[in-house]
Amino acid sequence: MSNTSNSIEIERLHKLHIEGALTAEEFQKAKENILKSNEVDVSFGFLAKRMLNFIIGVAIFIVVATILGYFFVIVPSNEKMDAEFKAHQEKNEKEFKEFENETDRKMEEFRKKHGFK
Repeated sequence: MSNTSNSIEIERLHKLHIEGALTAEEFQKAKENILKSNEVDVSFGFLAKRMLNFIIGVAIFIVVATILGYFFVIVPSNEKMDAEFKAHQEKNEKEFKEFENETDRKMEEFRKKHGFK
């Protein structure tokens, strides 16, 4: 309950007490119960707000960590892998050309040696 509704409820109980519908003891107990219920609401509201802030904080952390991870880990490692792949591919192409040239040279020697044209 909010403080305004508590005040209204206490005023209603006070009016009932003045009219004689509630004894002083009943009025006091009812008033204490209303004030105690307000304390529980405040503490629950406080805990709920703290929990919501925590959940939002964790969600923001996850989003920021994901973005930073993408730009500082995934993208550079992909670029590094692309560069390594390109270097490996160029090396393979160079080795293949050398092999091809060597094979052509040996074939030419074989043809000359055995009289093929």
